[in-house]
Amino acid sequence: MSNESRQIRILIVDDHPLLRQPALLASPHTAGVTHESRARVATMAAEAFIAAAAGRLPPRCLNPEVADRFHQRLGRLPANAAR
Repeated sequence: MSNESRQIRILIVDDHPLLRQPALLASPHTAGVTHESRARVATMAAEAFIAAAAGRLPPRCLNPEVADRFHQRLGRLPANAAR
């Protein structure tokens, strides 16, 4: 980020009323911004794509109740289903 764009962002944020509270400690959110986390996210996305392309419900699916509809839309049975 250039110094100019950083200065603009600071000016916009600095006058927010919450930042004037004496008990507030404000810091940027950068918890997940590491090379390792970005590599993990890319790997998880690739695994999900590969599974879906192979007719399997993607790993880490948070709502497995969609499995039947997923396979209907795909137009075939799951890869691990008995035929």
